[in-house]
Amino acid sequence: MAWLFGGKKKKAKKEAPKVDVNATKKKMDDQVKFVEMNINKYEKQIDDIKTKAKQALQKKDKKKAIMFMKKKKMYEAEISKLDGMRLMMEQQKLNMESQMNNKNVFDVMAEGNRAVEELAKEADIDKFEDIREKHEEIEERNEEINDFFANYAEDQVADCEDDLAELEAELAEEELGDDIIDKPLPAAKVSTRAEELAKEEEDLLAELN
Repeated sequence: MAWLFGGKKKKAKKEAPKVDVNATKKKMDDQVKFVEMNINKYEKQIDDIKTKAKQALQKKDKKKAIMFMKKKKMYEAEISKLDGMRLMMEQQKLNMESQMNNKNVFDVMAEGNRAVEELAKEADIDKFEDIREKHEEIEERNEEINDFFANYAEDQVADCEDDLAELEAELAEEELGDDIIDKPLPAAKVSTRAEELAKEEEDLLAELN
C-alpha cells in the first residue's frame, strides 16, 4: 500500500556494463609483459647488489655488506610477489581463453542446430510425399506411353498374320512343284540286237537239254 501514500519506489538495478573480452585480454597481456620487465630489472639489480656486497666484504666493510644484502632481500621479495602476480594473471588468461573457446564452440553448435532446423523444415515429410506422388504419376504416364506403342506394334503384326499365312502356303506349293520337276525319271531299259540274239541262243540250248 506504500504506493498509495507516495512511498518510495524501488530503484531498478542497473545492469553491469558488458565486458569487452578482447580488450580485457589485451590489457592482461600488456600487464604480464610489464611485470616480466620489472622482474628482469630487479634480477639485474640483485646481481649488482651482490657484486657490491662482495666488494664491501673484501674491504672489510661488514656493515655496508649487510646493508646491500638487506636491499637484495627486498628485491627478492618484490620478485617473489611479481612472480605470484604473473602466475595468477597467466592462469586468469588461460581461464578466459578457455571460456572464449567454450563460447565459440557453443555459438558454432547453436548455429549448427539452427541450420539443421532450417534444413529439416525444407525436408518436410509432406514435401517428400508430394515428390513421391509426382514420381509415381510420371512412372504411370511413362508406362502408359510404353504400352501404347507396344500395343500398336502388336496390332500391326496381327494385321499381317493372314497375309503371312497366305505367303507361307504359296512358298509350300512352289517348293512341292520344284521337287517334282527336279526328281529324275527312271531310265527306260533299251535292249540291243546282240542281246536279243544271245537270248535266243540261250533258249535254244535250253530246249536241247
